[in-house]
Amino acid sequence: MVWLPPRLATLAPLDWCIVGGYGLAVILIALWASRRQSSSEEYLLGGRNLPWWAVGVSIIATAFSSISLVVWTGYAYYQGPHWLQLQLGELAAILVVCVVFLPYFARLNITTAYEYLDRRFGRTARWIASAVFHVVVLARGGLFLFLTAQVLSVFTGLDEPACILIVGLAAMIYSSVGGLGAVVWTDGLQMLLVVGGVIAAVVLVVSELPGGWADVQAATGGFGDRAPVDLSLDLARWPTLLSAFLAYGVFALAVGGTNQQAVQRYLACQDLRASRRAALLSWAVGALVTALTLTLGVALHARFGGDPLHPLNADLPTAHVDKVFATFVSGHLPVGLAGVLAAAVFAASMSSIDSAIHSMATATLVDFVEPLRRTPLEDAARLRLARRLTLLYGVLAVGAAFFALSQGRAVLDMLLDWLGYLVGPILGLFLLGMLTRGVGHAGALLGLLAGYGAVILGFTTWFTVEPQAGVWVRALALGDGLHGIWAALVGCVATVVVGGLTPWGRVRGIGRPSP
Repeated sequence: MVWLPPRLATLAPLDWCIVGGYGLAVILIALWASRRQSSSEEYLLGGRNLPWWAVGVSIIATAFSSISLVVWTGYAYYQGPHWLQLQLGELAAILVVCVVFLPYFARLNITTAYEYLDRRFGRTARWIASAVFHVVVLARGGLFLFLTAQVLSVFTGLDEPACILIVGLAAMIYSSVGGLGAVVWTDGLQMLLVVGGVIAAVVLVVSELPGGWADVQAATGGFGDRAPVDLSLDLARWPTLLSAFLAYGVFALAVGGTNQQAVQRYLACQDLRASRRAALLSWAVGALVTALTLTLGVALHARFGGDPLHPLNADLPTAHVDKVFATFVSGHLPVGLAGVLAAAVFAASMSSIDSAIHSMATATLVDFVEPLRRTPLEDAARLRLARRLTLLYGVLAVGAAFFALSQGRAVLDMLLDWLGYLVGPILGLFLLGMLTRGVGHAGALLGLLAGYGAVILGFTTWFTVEPQAGVWVRALALGDGLHGIWAALVGCVATVVVGGLTPWGRVRGIGRPSP
């Protein structure tokens, strides 16, 4: 097989036909799902009757599919396959979700995760947690939209702001029309494209290596001190086996157990058993996709890493890791396969964007609008408002993507920074409710305050007294020697400890619901 010479920043007509075919399939799925909707319950939760296997695929598609496809390839190309260690933390998080969180959600028949906090600690706790969720998911949605725009820019030659607007508009339209059912089924189509396309790409790259898989295995050990399994106990080093299991595990638990994007899908299953199956399947599919994309990155390194003149080896900023995949697809794949992988990356990122704006619309409606109304909304009015909120959050996600564009950093770095500081204390709040009996609303809120205080003191940077020097320093030395990924664990532990030990925050007669 002969490699084609690099093409310009555009795909061949056949490639664009494949991408267009995927877009048409998404539109048809959205229209089909919209015709099946007879109530707001269908729009928000798919009628609580979606197949567990479809929900399981949708969970991982929503959470990390675009990162798995684009970012992991770039990181593996430059740094090696040690990022696979994160799957240990993911697995630990999913097991805790299945054992601790899902029994509550299944029994209480709720629509959002934060309704549980209302019943356990009161409406203030619910509103704070839901507000933090909105900030977190808006940041994630903006980052994924920015990531998609980067790739589209490489494929088309359009500038990134124009690509942000194109992708954002597409996500708004089909997620507002089809609801959760359309999102879940398009996520399944997306994963077929991702897995099939990446396998084909790996086979193609390996076939061009003189030694085949032996060259890939040799390349695995050629990343300096970055061993596939890093046993270092240095808390400033990332990722290691320790930080993957503890720090990232807590981060993944917060995302998988308290984030409405995941919880909304658990609630769309028929029963507890189905939701547990969906959660475990999401981990298995996520581990598979991550392993495939890391393998692709290492194979690309074996193929091109020794060529100092190759575009992938240019001396560019760190953000270039986000463009390795797109550069490879647009410049080195044969016609047809390039279109499949282009459609896959669009699908991977779009699934995260549509889920973000749909879940925010659900949380706004259920956690803020309805509790403040004196009279319940009629179902037709509820459905109309949910669709309008979906469009609104699509616009806000576009704004977040433009902010991410202005930062000039790699997407994964921004994602961990923005989210890690926010999700830990909210996870601690849920654990206080589920694992303790006597903590009341005052103790919970004090614990939440302590959690965010610990994160701010330990991990936030401030201007020095001489800002004209342009130097940033730690406000306090509490976070020195810790990588930022530990922020979620620090915030969670501080919330649980302070909330659980606050004597005036304890009340009698408040227990946890029986799973």
